[in-house]
Amino acid sequence: MLGCPHYSIEQIWEACRLLEGRRIHANCSLWIFTPRAIKQLADQNGYTKIIEDAGGVLMTDTCSSVGRVVPKGAKVAAVDSAKQAHYLPAIMGLQAWFGTAAECIQAAITGRWSGGLR
Repeated sequence: MLGCPHYSIEQIWEACRLLEGRRIHANCSLWIFTPRAIKQLADQNGYTKIIEDAGGVLMTDTCSSVGRVVPKGAKVAAVDSAKQAHYLPAIMGLQAWFGTAAECIQAAITGRWSGGLR
């Protein structure tokens, strides 16, 4: 889960560069959170389609820790946000593995964590 605080259009573009032509692992989900206005820009620029074609979701106006929403059956979340790394275990009871956006996306693609802190 990426984007808590919400992703900018530049961060979405960067995620798209890492995702293009690739596919999220069958046992993983990729959720990216952004404000509604930024999602509209992402839609116009084709970024939302790249994320969706890879099997990811671009969500608006919430984040997992505040909205208390995570992919069904999730037990572990790879996050690039210290805020989520702190709140997900406390609020949602999930393990949170903290790393870079590239490490989180790689984990979503491979189904394995090889990034930063666990």
